[in-house]
Amino acid sequence: AVVERGTITVIHRADRLGDLLALLGDKAGSFQVRAVHPFANAPAKRVLVRAIKTGKAPLVLLPPLVLHDRGGAKHTDEAEAILRGEAALAWN
Repeated sequence: AVVERGTITVIHRADRLGDLLALLGDKAGSFQVRAVHPFANAPAKRVLVRAIKTGKAPLVLLPPLVLHDRGGAKHTDEAEAILRGEAALAWN
């Protein structure tokens, strides 16, 4: 269970974002959404969603997280730093 004003973070399919927001909307708010793109020019396949139990702030769309460089041979600097534990996932 999530405590009052506690947060929940979910990785979900991008094409089902509306369903997730509807499901959580009765108990949570202050949504922050960050799309996860495999490549900069590809559509997001996943979204990261953070919500606060009983939060009332408006939904915020954050800059996307792009996982791979153009060639696809390596991770972007941001993704690599997160994977190595050198950086946290940015939520602002």
